[in-house]
Amino acid sequence: MGKEFSISILGLIDSGAKTCAMHEKLARAIGLEAIGKDSLRGFGGSRPFRSEMVEGRIEFAGRIHTVRFASIGNLHFPFEAPRIVLGRNLLNLFKVALDGPNKRITVEPGR
Repeated sequence: MGKEFSISILGLIDSGAKTCAMHEKLARAIGLEAIGKDSLRGFGGSRPFRSEMVEGRIEFAGRIHTVRFASIGNLHFPFEAPRIVLGRNLLNLFKVALDGPNKRITVEPGR
C-alpha cells in the first residue's frame, strides 16, 4: 500500500461527466497507480480516447469515499481546467442542489 497523506485542491463539479478525472501529473505526484483503462469523451473533444483509471480516496460532503478517476494527460486535458473534476461516479452518491440566486450548493447523502 502507498503512503498516506492528503492534499487540498479546488475541483470542478461536472454533472455531465460520467467519471471523476484528474490530471495525470497530479495522479503520479500523489502516488496513484493505474487499475485499468476506460474509453472517455469530453473536455471539448468529440472523439473518444482511452485513459488510465486510478483509484483514490476523497473527502466530499464530510465523508471519505474511494473513487475511480480517469488520469488524463495534456493532450486531452485543457490547460485552463481545474486539476480535478468530480463526475457522476461520485455525485450519484448524493443529492446535490444548486441555489444560484443565493450562490449556494447543498450536498446531502443519497439513498
